[in-house]
Amino acid sequence: MAVSVEVALLSGRSAHLRCEPGSSVEQLQLAAERELGVCVEHLITAEGALLRAEDSVVWEEGARLTARVRAPRLLGGQTAFALVKSDGSMVTWGLGQVKSLQATLRAFAAILSDGSVMTWGGASDGGISQHVQQYLHDVRSIQEVEQIQASEAAFAAIKKDGSVVTWGRHDFGGISFPVRHQLQGEPGVRHIQASGRAFAALRKDGSVVTWGVKHFGGDSSAVKEQLHDVEQIQDPVCGGPLESLENPTPLPPNPKPKTQILNPKP
Repeated sequence: MAVSVEVALLSGRSAHLRCEPGSSVEQLQLAAERELGVCVEHLITAEGALLRAEDSVVWEEGARLTARVRAPRLLGGQTAFALVKSDGSMVTWGLGQVKSLQATLRAFAAILSDGSVMTWGGASDGGISQHVQQYLHDVRSIQEVEQIQASEAAFAAIKKDGSVVTWGRHDFGGISFPVRHQLQGEPGVRHIQASGRAFAALRKDGSVVTWGVKHFGGDSSAVKEQLHDVEQIQDPVCGGPLESLENPTPLPPNPKPKTQILNPKP
């Protein structure tokens, strides 16, 4: 049976939320964000204990938590600024000559008119690209970026010469090392399609190269012989698995969450 839990801000404003006794901290945190209109960084118990988002908690009727709100952050680069406000929204200014823009769940990548790429946002979700910047820019303009595709937490860029550069979380397709030899040189890649955690590259000879999480289409070895003379690739369900739904392969289990018993404030 659902119980009532109070989540309060330091300002004194609070929200009374209904949740199941064994629901996770993250679920309650998201509910508090929606109700209070702020971006909650942490929830803290009446005893001062910091709750982890992935933990499951046996909530007691009348429990009271304090929400610590994420402070506004101002970030500056060479040519632009970004302000992340306490409600989680973001304002950017200064960046011009943008040719196209792509986004993962928590990061952005912009192709500029000179073919270079600028990224910002969550570092592990593709917002940091310094380690591949040497491949994303060429002053001679013979390797300018033509297209960028994004999974939920990684980017894949096609350069003018048909080669591909990837970055972001490795478990979302940010690492393409196992198929790197197929993404460089002839015949070259002409299009990339992303699912939630994998990429499929359509090469100019009609063949297909895939990488990322198997359960999201990252492993096409079972149909390799059929992937020739391909004209188009499309993810049927945006962000969803590309494998057959009749016999889906289960996703790897998440680490076992920690369970706590939270008593109401006396």
